[in-house]
Amino acid sequence: MQDVSDLRHTSRSGAMTGSGKALVMMLPILCRWVKAKARLMMRKRLKNSEYNVPKGKTAVYVGLKDGEFQRVLVHVAYLNHPLFEDLLKESENEYEYVYSGGVAIPCGISYFEGVLQSIKMETSELPWHKLPKLS
Repeated sequence: MQDVSDLRHTSRSGAMTGSGKALVMMLPILCRWVKAKARLMMRKRLKNSEYNVPKGKTAVYVGLKDGEFQRVLVHVAYLNHPLFEDLLKESENEYEYVYSGGVAIPCGISYFEGVLQSIKMETSELPWHKLPKLS
């Protein structure tokens, strides 16, 4: 039968035995390893996340209220265009200012893509797009 003192990591005098000392010495190393692993996993998750948005773009959610929404990345220059402002006003009328997550645009995806295409064609005809690029 094993003595109860063998199960503890301290002797009767209160001094730590060999296995107890090793555990205490390993604890800071183990904590650093766990923290490093958690940081690595978080970086991977953020890198692969669908929430990453490239610089110069913003994410909007397009769909009808009773259907599914599709996430679309839109160039920020399009936000001030009158056609896009009309969509934002429609969103304000539909959802007011109550929404969870990103901005929701209440229209079909094909209609939204048509609006984006119209905006893209109009902005490509503006003079600053025709200037030669500086090297």
